Amino acid sequence: AATAMALWLRMENVQNGWNRGWEEHTARVLQSLNLLTPVPALFGLAAPAWWDRYSVQSFGLHLPAWGMALIYVLFFTLAAVFTTWLSARGYLALAEAPERLETRPDRPIEEAGEEYYWKGFRNPVWTRDIRTRLRSKETADFIFFTSIAVAAGAFIPLVMTTNDLSDPLRTAQSAKQVFFWLTMTLVAIVALITPGLTADAITRERSLGTLELLVGTTLRPREILMGKLLGAICVMLMLISPSLPLFGLCYLFHGASGTQVVQVYALLLITLTISALIGLTQSAINSRSGMARFWAYTCTAVLVAFPGGPFWIAAAIASTDPNTRQQLMQSAGVSAVIGLLWAFVLVLFWGNACEQIEYSEY
Repeated sequence: AATAMALWLRMENVQNGWNRGWEEHTARVLQSLNLLTPVPALFGLAAPAWWDRYSVQSFGLHLPAWGMALIYVLFFTLAAVFTTWLSARGYLALAEAPERLETRPDRPIEEAGEEYYWKGFRNPVWTRDIRTRLRSKETADFIFFTSIAVAAGAFIPLVMTTNDLSDPLRTAQSAKQVFFWLTMTLVAIVALITPGLTADAITRERSLGTLELLVGTTLRPREILMGKLLGAICVMLMLISPSLPLFGLCYLFHGASGTQVVQVYALLLITLTISALIGLTQSAINSRSGMARFWAYTCTAVLVAFPGGPFWIAAAIASTDPNTRQQLMQSAGVSAVIGLLWAFVLVLFWGNACEQIEYSEY
């Protein structure tokens, strides 16, 4: 690792890499790792002219190919001598004390019922929701189909423009289209899945008869709701995590800036939190699962599709047309007013949900 780091820093200084495009750093890192193998030296012995150009461009030194081969031989010889000495020392230590082979590592003494494992979060509802949801087949199916939808939203525009990838400007334009469609796809996925994920959180407890047990504990109603909410948010964060490398490709090909990527993820986090809160409160307010889903999806649709909502903001962040993006950004005041209105509505939903859990008959 130290040798590869030294080679990489030398290449950066010789090729003036600190003042060039950041995307070229990856190629130099791979080149330094490649130099740790005998392949470049073997090519250099077969083609000395190629090696002369390669060494000057990479290190700024005129090092002959045979000299590089000798360095490799010396390096591997020293490594072999060191590992041989280390092995011999270990065998001699075992010969002097054979009982070391029978010595087992110390383990903490565990009493029955007190096994050492992850105890969970401070909120037990949050801990239980994460454990049960991550073990369920429904979550695995959600992650699988979400990954397919995210990949389709990103790669279909890229496949449609594969003929233009030889031109850097057209490549950047294709990356912008991928970034736009990926952003809109993620917002749609969050709006479609999150309400359904939380709309039966309380109604299921009520139908199974476990809500009365939860209320009978020392947990307050808001702590029960908060545990359910945080559990759903954690699962949704797992669902949108496959988009990280795709956004990284968009950033790599200059399809989006770092600020845009951060803005998109902040928007997704806010959207999934509000959608989960809507579904959870409706699940507590409505005793029937069908009505809870209906109102959860209705409120979420109004939130997402209304001008100034998440779809509007996502288009303002990721639009490929600068003029359109600027025009949408000018209406940020509308989004602020709508955000305040929704904050007031969510406070009412939360208070009503807490009252329903605390005072309703089960």
